[in-house]
Amino acid sequence: MFVPAVASTPAITDISVESKENGAVIRVDMLSLPKAYEASIGQNNMLYVTIMPAIADTSKINTLPPTDVYSSVVAIQNPNSVQLSFKLNRAYASQTISIDSSTNSVLVALYSSADVRKLFSDEVKKKLEDEKKKWKMDVIVIDPGHGGKDPGAIGVRGTKEKTVTLAIGKDLKKDLNEMLPNVKVVMTRDEDKFVPLDERGEIANNAGGKLFISIHCNSMPHKPNQANGLETYFLRPGKTGEAIRIAAQENAAVEYENDYEKKYKSYDADNLILTTMAHSAYVKYSEQLAELIEKDVSSTAEVADNGVNQAGFYVLIGASMPAVLVETGYLSNIREERYLKSVAGQKAIAKGIANAVLQFKEEYEKNFEQD
Repeated sequence: MFVPAVASTPAITDISVESKENGAVIRVDMLSLPKAYEASIGQNNMLYVTIMPAIADTSKINTLPPTDVYSSVVAIQNPNSVQLSFKLNRAYASQTISIDSSTNSVLVALYSSADVRKLFSDEVKKKLEDEKKKWKMDVIVIDPGHGGKDPGAIGVRGTKEKTVTLAIGKDLKKDLNEMLPNVKVVMTRDEDKFVPLDERGEIANNAGGKLFISIHCNSMPHKPNQANGLETYFLRPGKTGEAIRIAAQENAAVEYENDYEKKYKSYDADNLILTTMAHSAYVKYSEQLAELIEKDVSSTAEVADNGVNQAGFYVLIGASMPAVLVETGYLSNIREERYLKSVAGQKAIAKGIANAVLQFKEEYEKNFEQD
């Protein structure tokens, strides 16, 4: 039993799995029922389950033996929740999550493709046709980070993050207008002005945005520094100390806003988890876009691919659509600062992002054309 010492929060006591003809069921037994729970399948057959509130003995869960459904499970204890990451042995078409109040269990049902197809009635197909129209990627929102009184990170040679992000944003809009003439491209700012973080998501939602790309530059606390490369993030609680540090660095932009402490009081760890649950429909697509951006930008621009990560960026919280934040490089690195401030570097990065968006749009819309 995985029973932690603290008993006031629902504790995970056991994890078991049962294979079915049409899929599998993963059971997470608890001492009492949680208030919220969410499950999503991401890249590389990863199943993410978040339970809140909850506590667990993560060391014991992380050493659970493999099963015929998953090869490993990793538990992360957050302040008031537990995230379970299962490496599935095969691909599943969909998943549902529910609770069994008779046993205080959270149940995650995994369905095979064949089983899902059987569930499609004519009525469901009609609803899917209606949904296709809603999900058609006809509006893309570009968010150049910082601006106005908020300079963002400052480079070794004095380059301001706000200047670089606006230049890349404008180049990206030009590229997208040429590559996708039937798509409307909206910018949260097209000049050197200050836009509060929460208003950026509102701009995207009010424009009917279907994709949100926030552009930033990274920096280390001490400079000059050798750290370099491109990193792309999607919205979920941070898994690494570095990801959490970078999110905190970008989130500090709220300090330029009036009454920011009161305004962003609800943006704590617990509410972030609830928000990411509400955005679970977009997480898979956000992660896919992030992967494409890493690949395409590193192939067109002189920046290294540092991979995809997740963290609680405030600017992504308000955007109700697939959303990513791109850290285009490190201003604390002298060589990379020089590249980021150059016209050639800005255009190359923008072109890489545009190529990724084009590929993502094709794959994204294809998913909604298939029954």
